[in-house]
Amino acid sequence: MFNSTILEVIIGLVFLYLLFSLLATFVNEIISTFFKFRATQLKKAIKNMMDNDAEEGKKLFDKFYKHPLIQSFVKKKGKGFPSYIEPKNFAKVIVEIYEEEKISKTKDEIKETIAKLPEHNYLRHILLNYIEKGEDKTEELQKNIENWFNSVMERTSGWYNRYIKKWTMAIALAIALLFNFDSIHVYQQLSKDSKIRKELVLYAENNINKYAEYIRIDTTDNRTDTDLIEKMDSLKKEIDVIINEEIASIEQLAGVGWQEGEFNKVFKDFWSLTFLFKIFGWIITALAISLGAPFWFDLLNKVMKLRGTGVKQELSNKPDNKK
Repeated sequence: MFNSTILEVIIGLVFLYLLFSLLATFVNEIISTFFKFRATQLKKAIKNMMDNDAEEGKKLFDKFYKHPLIQSFVKKKGKGFPSYIEPKNFAKVIVEIYEEEKISKTKDEIKETIAKLPEHNYLRHILLNYIEKGEDKTEELQKNIENWFNSVMERTSGWYNRYIKKWTMAIALAIALLFNFDSIHVYQQLSKDSKIRKELVLYAENNINKYAEYIRIDTTDNRTDTDLIEKMDSLKKEIDVIINEEIASIEQLAGVGWQEGEFNKVFKDFWSLTFLFKIFGWIITALAISLGAPFWFDLLNKVMKLRGTGVKQELSNKPDNKK
């Protein structure tokens, strides 16, 4: 079994990874919100669904985008794109576009227009089948479009997560450098100094409940553009709290941060063995941070329980009802 020293070192490192992972999460979210990554990915996915490269696909997407329901999710009408569209709303807009076409065109003309979409386009297949089945199948049409949209959004979520992981790694590395969080140095510091180690563990024990609340903050929710300013203000406040209150409290304690003259000293011996170890320490930190705050919170709670402490079970396992 682990002795108390090993446990305390692990708790200290895991706690630091949790703290800086939270910072990376909020920074990542504010960047993705500011640059509207979700809206960009959603727009790209819907364009692909409608085969925007084809002429009829471009016309369909234009009608879809200008539809009042879609525009109601956009802060500046005619500019930008929603970051989230419910499947039922997507299907409703497509069905209404089709219904509008029926007013001015005959059945054969509508079939001819739809047939101009590329043969591999699934919407073409759905609409042509609907026309053949008759006017009493509107609910079935809407359900089929919803299912299609859901399946595409599942793949889109995968693309988005892979895209965000690249940003997460870049942000994690920037944080490691900015705060001089060298995992190797911190490990050595905690291993040899029992006073620092115990004080950091005590700080983690006293604040673990607060971090449970941080973990519940949903930074992956989908919001309309009207919420962006409010959301970014909230994220900025969270970042300010983490940097000015949390990190400032443990920087000197944990051996994190740049000491006076340390920056010049480190980079003066470029490519020395010491500098290479420094780089390796930063990379370890960046990789750890990129695993995410929930991972480190769960691990911290488990290790704490080995010492008879930790956040209450109902707090850590309580489902997030915000979604």
